[in-house]
Formats: sequence, structure tokens, C-alpha cells
Amino acid sequence: MGDMSRGHDHSLREVLVSDEAALEFGTEFSAVAGSGYVPIHKRICTQSRSFGVGILAGTQMLSPLDDCLKANAATFVCLCCPD
Repeated sequence: MGDMSRGHDHSLREVLVSDEAALEFGTEFSAVAGSGYVPIHKRICTQSRSFGVGILAGTQMLSPLDDCLKANAATFVCLCCPD
């Protein structure tokens, strides 16, 4: 009950949309800047859902994305070009 009183629940209120997600969630941004430092994109991936915020990330390849985003994804949708 304490979490709900602070605004934490499981309802989705907002969605952050990122086209070309590698620009925000790329592996090159995961370098540790110092002891105890957690990059902002990792905080967004791991903590935003508890505040009712989801992430819709579009990319052409999964490999350049940070593992944190992939680990916290509930659904993957793959679309193919007919060529």
C-alpha cells in the first residue's frame, strides 16, 4: 500500500517513444563514468515502469542496444521488408 500512495502502481500512464533507439539506448552509453554511477538510460529502463511510464523503442538492429533495455522489454515486435 505504501508504494501506491507514492504513485507507484502497474497502470500505464505515459509512453516514451524513441525512433532510432540506438541513439538513446546504445551500448556505447553504458560505460561506467565512476564508482556507483548509473547512466540515465539504465535508470529509465529499470525504474520508469513503476511510475506508469513505458518505452517504445524502434531500431533496425538489436545488437547496438544496451542489454539493460533488452532485459527489461516485455514484448518484441519484428517487421520484415518484402525485399
